[in-house]
This record gives sequence, structure tokens and C-alpha cells, in this order.
Amino acid sequence: MARRWAPVVTLLLAASLLAPPAEATEKLLAVLPLDVRHTAGRMTKDDEASLEEMLRDLASNSLPGWTVMTGATTVQLLEDNGIDPTKCSDSSCQLQTARQIEADKFFTGTAQYVDGEYTVSIRIIDTKTGRILSAARVLGKNTLAVEAAFQKQAPEFFARAGLVGASAAPAPAPDGGTTLTAVAVAAAGGTVKDPRTGLTWQRQVPGPSYGWEDAKAYCAGLSLAGGGWRLPTIDELKGLADSHLLPNSPVDWFWSSSRHLYFTGSWLEVGFHGGYQHGWGVGSGANRVRCVR
Repeated sequence: MARRWAPVVTLLLAASLLAPPAEATEKLLAVLPLDVRHTAGRMTKDDEASLEEMLRDLASNSLPGWTVMTGATTVQLLEDNGIDPTKCSDSSCQLQTARQIEADKFFTGTAQYVDGEYTVSIRIIDTKTGRILSAARVLGKNTLAVEAAFQKQAPEFFARAGLVGASAAPAPAPDGGTTLTAVAVAAAGGTVKDPRTGLTWQRQVPGPSYGWEDAKAYCAGLSLAGGGWRLPTIDELKGLADSHLLPNSPVDWFWSSSRHLYFTGSWLEVGFHGGYQHGWGVGSGANRVRCVR
């Protein structure tokens, strides 16, 4: 019997050796619409489209093995799934959208315009886990300047995401220390210290929302770990959002101590989603509070 089957086995082995290798599973990357609601109407649809197309071009040229959806394909897929691209700029909607169109990872971001300058935060998010793989913030007087600034950061941005290079290990910080992700963050007595800034943050936030004056009073009267607390400035709060120091931060808006320059009785606020910034604006109602010292 062994001799009778030998030619068949030989033919099967030969066929397997001559067969073309199986194609690798396609990895799909999408660039979803940026959130430009906080640009005071200064960022036009053409500006937004230019930024999104720049991200597609960079990803296509920098990420071998990845297929980057074209803008037209992305819009068509969104519309085919009953999603209005102009009404899906918040992070939770975009995460669900990326899962619907079966993208493995996706770009998202927010843009603000303050004091004559754009601030654009760009992130790559893993669709399956919802985890931020890499984040960058760039500044510019116009969208061309923003694009140029991000292009300089792109190699490191993609490396941090683990999409290029042999390792996604954190790079040394400029001061000779380590980046936040490489440090065991101290968490004792309900506080968390950011090793990059030296600021200590309240770890757990109170349940209710507060008006601004009450939020300020709450922090001033907080006795946690010896007291000395205050409301954070807008820059401190945005830095906390982008640091991912507190990834389980409630999905909500938080007060800063920074007054708006033009609107009397209004203060700046930052929106968190899963521990990262999804916009900031002017508030005069009730928001959450996280104190700092």
C-alpha cells in the first residue's frame, strides 16, 4: 500500500511547493473626518480636506503593508452605512464608524483656533480595542503650516504607533528622563503625579457637575493628601488629556481656571473621551472638575 500511494504523495508535495504563497491579510487604515467645530469657522471644508489628504499621503508613503482608504472611498462607505460624515466628528461615533467600515486602525483628530493660531491634535486609534496608539499636537498660523509641522513629526508618530520599525519602545525624553509610558506613575492616597511636568492630579473626580465658581471653591477646599489644590489652567488640562496619564477619565467636559478673553463670565473647558482630548471650548454652565497642585 505504501508503494501504491507514494506517487500521489510525491505529486501533492510538488504541488504544494509550486503553489503561490497565500496573500497576507490586508490591513486597512482610514482617515476619518477631523473635528473642526472649535475653529471659530476659520477652517474651511477645503482646509479640512487638505489636512485629511495629507494624512492619507503620509500613511501611504510611510506604512508598507497597509492599504489607506481614499477620501472618496471613505465617504462612500460612510454613506453606504447610513452615516453622515459631517455629523460624526466625536470620538465615540468615529470608533463605531471605524468598526462598521472594518478599518483596522484609523486617524482622528481635533482642531482649535485660538489667538490667531491653529492647534491640531492628531491620533491613530486601534479599532478593535479603542486604544490610542500614537498622538501628536501641532501648531500653525494656517493649515499649510500645520501640515508642514506634522510632516516633521510623522516618522516618530508612526513609530510610536508600532506601525513602522522593529520596536515601538518609548524614546528617551529630551531632558534625559523617560516618556510617560515608560514610567511607573506614582499613585498614592488618591493622587497621581505626572513625572514630566511635576504636577500632581486628583485621581478620582467627584460625581456631580459644578458651576465654575463652585468648581473653584471645591478645589480650594479639597483636603486630599494635605490640600493645596486648585483648578488647572487650560494648558495644564489639555496636557493631561494628551498625556494619557488617566486613561479611565470620565467621558465629559472639565473646567479650567482660564478665562475667555472676549466673553465675560466664561471660562475655557476641555472635553475628555477615554482619557484623551476630543475638543475644548467656552463654558458657562456646569462641568466636571479635576483638581491639580
